[in-house]
Amino acid sequence: MSEPVVNELVQRMQGAASEQEAERARWQLEAALLPNQVLRPGCGDMVAAVFDGLSSSSPGGLIESWEVLSQVAAATSGESAADGATVSRVRDVLVQNAAAALSRIADQEPRAYDFLAVDVIDALLTFVDPALKERCLDALRIFQLRGPRETARVGVILKDVSGPRST
Repeated sequence: MSEPVVNELVQRMQGAASEQEAERARWQLEAALLPNQVLRPGCGDMVAAVFDGLSSSSPGGLIESWEVLSQVAAATSGESAADGATVSRVRDVLVQNAAAALSRIADQEPRAYDFLAVDVIDALLTFVDPALKERCLDALRIFQLRGPRETARVGVILKDVSGPRST
């Protein structure tokens, strides 16, 4: 899929008047650039475009933007059937834009897509440098103060980060 087509789909998703319209555009993006959770060339440019358009997205566009970001982030975590250069490019874009996810989950004003932003942070923890990892963990600690669901989700992540404990 060419970059202009990807950008048009991202704009359609983020500017959608309805959640259904935004979801259809996300499905098209995922089908083209993330089939079966495998990153395809051009996915990094799509992720950059999604981050660039977050501030001007419609409500439905925001939800679907975070959904595609969480799916892409998950595909960068661990082993992948994707080309190594593609995975590296997407990881770089995620790291460059980590502040968006960090500020979203540290914000005390809940949004429908907050757990998707947590998914992005969860994936980042698998490959970021120690300084960014600590910032991610700090944001998760703030997020867990919101309530029991948030505490449970962060508990799972922290357990994964710390690894199995010997008894």
